[in-house]
Amino acid sequence: MMAVFILVLVPQCSFAQLPPGQLFRNPQPVAIENLPTGAGDTPISTEEPFLSRDGRFLFFNSGKQEGNKDLYYAKRIGNRWVYRGPVGPDVNTGKEVEGPTLSSDGRELYYHIRKGNKFRIYKVSR
Repeated sequence: MMAVFILVLVPQCSFAQLPPGQLFRNPQPVAIENLPTGAGDTPISTEEPFLSRDGRFLFFNSGKQEGNKDLYYAKRIGNRWVYRGPVGPDVNTGKEVEGPTLSSDGRELYYHIRKGNKFRIYKVSR
């Protein structure tokens, strides 16, 4: 199964700094091979993408139902993205885990977990 989502890569700048001639245009879907199936035997959703600094890993969250999201990743192999699985058992708790981002050296993963109406930031190291 394969899912598609839109990925916009932003160099180190803010959108407020982009001159009109450098605005992002023409979104293209990004396919991830071998995604597991979710509800209705369709591939799991792919939300809140985050690309590692070296461009080799794509992190995203997904869940089979709202309020129960976990973090997953895909690896770039050639010009394809291939699903590799959950980021780790200590991260995916069966709660709403979202917002993946990596430290600049790629050794720490930051994310947040929703508890009720509040979010709390967590980090794990490898």
